Amino acid sequence: MTNRWSTLFIAVTVVLLFYGCAPTVYSPKAALDTPSRHVENGIRMLNTGNIEDAFREFNRAKSLDPEYAPAYVGIGFCHGLMGDYEKGLKAMEEASRLPKP
Repeated sequence: MTNRWSTLFIAVTVVLLFYGCAPTVYSPKAALDTPSRHVENGIRMLNTGNIEDAFREFNRAKSLDPEYAPAYVGIGFCHGLMGDYEKGLKAMEEASRLPKP
């Protein structure tokens, strides 16, 4: 009887750990809350020199769709413009591994 409870406890714990460690994927809050829209906004902000806001837009696009390569490209550009070339290169490499939209 004790062995059954131990096995059940371990199984439930493992399931909860895997569920808790899964990446958070946010659902859009509005019709315009899409990854492509946030990337467009980020590009617009980069063109006006507002790197921090562009970085936030690219990260929002990535949180909506972790497989959206243009978000990683934008994040890489932002890191490069902020002088962190290593992080920028890593983001660009990640974008190259993702499927193209």
